[in-house]
Amino acid sequence: MRLTNHLAKIVLGALVLALSSCSDDRFADNADACMVLPGDRAATIEVPLRLHADAPSVIGKPLVNDIVSRADGDAGTPADPEQAAEEAIKNIWVFQFDSIGNQLIAPRYYEVASTEIRKLNIRLAEGEDSYVYVLANTCDPDWAKGKDLSTVEKFVGYEYPFTEDNVEMGKDEYLLMEGNVKETIRKETDLLPIDIHLTRMMAKISFKYVTADAAKGLKVTRVIINNMPEKMRMEETPIEENYPKGDFAVRSVSIDKNLASDEIYTFYMPANRRGETTNTDAALKNNEAPDKALYVQLFVSSETNGSNFLYTIYLGANDTNDFNVRRNHNYNIKLNINSESRDDRVLAAPANCYVLAFNDSIMFDPYNRTEKGGGWVYSDYVKKGDPDKEFTKVEVLWQEVNVIGDNSKGDRVYLDRYNRVHVRSRSTAGNAVIAGYNAKGDIVWSWHVWVNNEMPAKLSKAVPYN
Repeated sequence: MRLTNHLAKIVLGALVLALSSCSDDRFADNADACMVLPGDRAATIEVPLRLHADAPSVIGKPLVNDIVSRADGDAGTPADPEQAAEEAIKNIWVFQFDSIGNQLIAPRYYEVASTEIRKLNIRLAEGEDSYVYVLANTCDPDWAKGKDLSTVEKFVGYEYPFTEDNVEMGKDEYLLMEGNVKETIRKETDLLPIDIHLTRMMAKISFKYVTADAAKGLKVTRVIINNMPEKMRMEETPIEENYPKGDFAVRSVSIDKNLASDEIYTFYMPANRRGETTNTDAALKNNEAPDKALYVQLFVSSETNGSNFLYTIYLGANDTNDFNVRRNHNYNIKLNINSESRDDRVLAAPANCYVLAFNDSIMFDPYNRTEKGGGWVYSDYVKKGDPDKEFTKVEVLWQEVNVIGDNSKGDRVYLDRYNRVHVRSRSTAGNAVIAGYNAKGDIVWSWHVWVNNEMPAKLSKAVPYN
């Protein structure tokens, strides 16, 4: 995937599109004059149309201070091609429904030949209180063919597929936009243009991390975006409801290049609204994150002691309790890594073996293992929700003397209420094995713990051998 190092700017002004009156690509082939097409329930007339690309809502401060964001009020012309691409309207599909929501004319596709401020014409049918919907930037004159969009309900409820290829805006790619208006279409020579305001069908995430001098030993090796929905609804659902509903499909997307400190990465995704919690402490936001809420994980390696960690950031309107990622919103996310100290947002990276220093502690998610090396799949053995594969407790299976110490109170090795495993070492070098048990008392999985204050995992401690 190609990485973007810019904040794209969103235009505030209207884009007024010039379309030829009879140059629309017809939904069905027809050599007759462009008055009636198969699927039309009425003759069409020439109507002027004007489209506006509405500004998104902006969450968080801009990530760079020397570039003015269009979303923050600059109405100038973007010099960056990617910014221009994000604002562009290259083609549109036009749909018209009658007053009770049934299709009035066949869908029509128009290529946008100009952005000059002048009257443009499309073809609509006369009708009282008809609904006109516009879908922009499918870049496909055959897109509506074979789809049942015969009512307003079916149109707005259509879920557009979203793949990994859509995460970043590549060359000659444009953002999908949608908008509508309820309008009475009349045949008048001095008819004013019909104004339709378009909003982007996905959210935009701009992300970076900044490492302070006290944390220079931490290096980000990989970034994964988790719980991205695989579909996006044509139109926004009511904002007070969670969306998507039910057991919806999600995907994880890896950034295939190491991000340097202060470098910006921008990606796009469908809405994923999971609601709010009552938490007020930013350090504890992750603890009660709703299922399938969107989050970004940074795989971080410590050059200080060789340990590997996962920094987890849940997105939303704030850093305490909001887990709503909405369409036509720009989210500016900045992670400040000020030291190597850890809180509840930092987990040990998934592993079978952990190396701890003296009097050290780790916390890890026992269900998070994505590798499939050797042909085995971790979820075949460990799986949340399966009574035989789900952990109900973790204990010390065996240890060398005083490596972990007395765990009779369950305060040195334990499973917390968020299903995370905690391990605390003592000041004795040696080995231990901790085991996770299901409700029947069977061991589901185990982990090796090596306590050693010589930092053997640190690369500079490696000893070459033949």
